[in-house]
Parts: sequence; C-alpha cells; structure tokens
Amino acid sequence: MNSHRVPTSSLISAVRKLLHVQRTPSPKAGVILHAEEVRLSRIGACLSCGLAVPAILFSAAPAHAGETVNKIPGLPGHTVWEIVQPVVNEPHKDYPQITFAPGETVTVTATGCVQTGGSGHTWKRYVDPAEYGAISPLYHGEISIPGATQGLVDYVPRQPTVYTIPRTASLAPGQAHLQLGYTDNGYGDNGYSSRNSDNGNMDQCWDLGDATVIVDIAPLPAAVPPPSEADYTFTIDSVMIRNPRTHHAGIDGTDTDVLGTSVVVNGTQAAVGGQELGDVRRGNHAVGFPTVVTQVRPEDRLSFLDTILNAGNPSSQATTTAVTGVIGKVASVVPAVGPAIAAAATGIGEIVNLLNPDCDGPVVADAIGATGSDLALWTQNGPYTRTIGFPGINSATGCGSNSYYEVTYTIARGNAGPQPYSLQINARSLAVEIGSKTRTFRR
Repeated sequence: MNSHRVPTSSLISAVRKLLHVQRTPSPKAGVILHAEEVRLSRIGACLSCGLAVPAILFSAAPAHAGETVNKIPGLPGHTVWEIVQPVVNEPHKDYPQITFAPGETVTVTATGCVQTGGSGHTWKRYVDPAEYGAISPLYHGEISIPGATQGLVDYVPRQPTVYTIPRTASLAPGQAHLQLGYTDNGYGDNGYSSRNSDNGNMDQCWDLGDATVIVDIAPLPAAVPPPSEADYTFTIDSVMIRNPRTHHAGIDGTDTDVLGTSVVVNGTQAAVGGQELGDVRRGNHAVGFPTVVTQVRPEDRLSFLDTILNAGNPSSQATTTAVTGVIGKVASVVPAVGPAIAAAATGIGEIVNLLNPDCDGPVVADAIGATGSDLALWTQNGPYTRTIGFPGINSATGCGSNSYYEVTYTIARGNAGPQPYSLQINARSLAVEIGSKTRTFRR
C-alpha cells in the first residue's frame, strides 16, 4: 500500500541546504551536542484536567514500510545517506552499507512521523513523540553509531545532532555500521500508511511527512584552540506552530504570543527582555530576536534562556510577572552547567496560575547551557542552528488539545551591534544594553 505523504518538513529541506555548509563537531566522543542542553520537554504536568476528548479514529494495520536508502550529494569529502521511511515494524535494523571509521564526525538529522497502529490519533513524531500528561517510553526511533554511542540510544530532541568517533576508537570488524531501532510493545501494525487526516495528538505531525533520517559522515577536523575572548549571539530565528494553544476559533485558533529571553553568566542571571510576537496561527513565523553576550572567555559558563507565553493581554502586569517567573524558574533549576531539570514542571505550573484562567499559558520554555569553550567549538565553522519541539502544558476546558510549538535558534560568533529588538550582556561587567523597541520584563 502506498503511503499518503504530506509536505516535506522544513527541517529536512534546511538540511539539504546545509549539506553545502561545513559541520561543527561535538566536543567529545559520545556526547551529543552538550550535556547541559536542556529541554523542558514536558513544560508542566496536568495543570487542569479539562482536556477536549479527541474523536476516536480506528486505523487499519499499515503495510510494512517502503523504506528507501540512498546516497545524496554533500560537501567534498563527506558521505551523505538519506533513509526515507526507516523500518519501524521491528525492534532494530542494520545498515551494513553505511559504515564508520575512527576519526569521523557523524551529523544526523531525523524528523517526520510514524503510524504506530491501534485506535485514536496513532501518528507520532519519530524523534520526540508527544503524549498527554507524560512522556511515553515507547513510539520513538533509536540510533547506534559504533564508537560514538553505547549501542542503541534515543535521538536527541535538538536536531541535527553531531556524534564524534574518536581517532583512538576501536571498531570491531563487520560491526562498524549504522543501526536504527524503534521502541514499541507491538510492531505488527506500525508503518507509514493510513495517514488520512490523522496528525497525531496535539497535531504534532501537522505539515510533517514520513520519518526521514539523513546521515552526514565527514573526517574529524583538527582541533582549534578557543579565542581568549569572543562575542556570541543567540538568536531565536523562527517559531513553527503545529498546534496553537487557543482553539476558540476552531482548528486554526489564534495565539497571542510574547517572547522572553535572558542569559545566566557564571551563575548570575541578567535582565529579561523580549518582544510581543502578536496574533499567530499555525504555521511558521519569523522572529529574529538576538541575545548577545560579549567578551566571553573559554572558562565562562552560560545558559541562554527563553520562553514564549500565550497571553490574552500581552501588555498586562500579569504577563510581565509570568514571563519573568518562567525565566526565573528555568534559571533556578538549570545551573549554568548542570544536569537536566527535575523541578521545573511544578514551578511553572504554579506560575501559570498567575495568568488568567483561560487559554493563556507557556508554550515554550528552554535552556541551552554551554561554556565559552563549547560555544567556540560549536561556531568555529559557522553558525550553529538547531530545532526543538515543545509539547505544551494542559489548558482549560474549551481550549482544545495541547499546543505544539517548534523553535529554531542559531548561535553565531560575533556581534551585529545594538538593534531595536535585542538584548546584550557583557560577560565581564554584566552591564546590559536593551534595544530601543525591546520589551523589558525585568532589568
């Protein structure tokens, strides 16, 4: 049976362009991006139980995946493979034609959706499937890269991901190849058919095609010492709304969003600034808000913080309190360098109660932690761009299903100077410059 395809994801389209841009390696073997990159993948627990009950859809058992594996063009010296509709109707599969060697970096971009079978909304994201009330241990892809991962591991929600195989790695003959896996408690009805109008719960698969994995293999470049001081710009490039938080107007409800950003430098949180994004509906929205940190040294510890709130009255004091509260909570539970957060859900749940008790509430909350050395490494060959999804917290009765937002951000070396919408912090003095049109939530 042929699968029904929806438009190809913007992430895969971007990757095809990025295949002509040099990659940035991970700082050390087996470390994916950075241990301190933290996503509030579930921004909160059930804050209200008035969920709209979705219509029950019964899905026929899909045919086995029509997987295709092809080499595609890439940079000189790079070997690039594209796997469309990776096998999801068995626990794992070997790809002996996709081989690795010591001293390589492997940039993996995985996106798209999978039919998981059963009843209800059965299509789920291949990398980071969204579930109501909890994160399911099932229904997601896995990857194994010998020398860089300890067997099959979950994909990292921030895409793309760079894996490093050290020059000293010892790879067993006949086993130095790619393996992909999929987690489920029953594989017989998984695949890529029977899409119809099923975009999954929270419309997590809206405007996404079938699962696709791109594997870009390149030689490990020579290490470059970090600069003694450098400026770095963290920019919220765009926001993709797959499912808005507000559904009073039906499936294409309108959210009124406010962006707040800040940065923690060596344990001290700076001002909170941002901008009103206005009325937004499902689709991709350009933002382009930069947060600049100047005079960063290799030993400095930074966390870039951001949140987006749906706020019916964006100029109100309640919105200001909520934005600063969410940013403050993220900063308090995510040290500049530290492990993943555990207390954020409860804290943000308390903050939501400060908003009007309707469809208002946070739709994004994130923290990207790094040292100055990490930032130098990530940006040594050009801008470092990632995309990450955010299943929203439960909203009040009548608001529809939970929101699903994706944020694309870029970290680049350099400083474009003051802009009307911008936030700039000096890492040495902690002095702050706020753009002339920037909304100041807290100085």
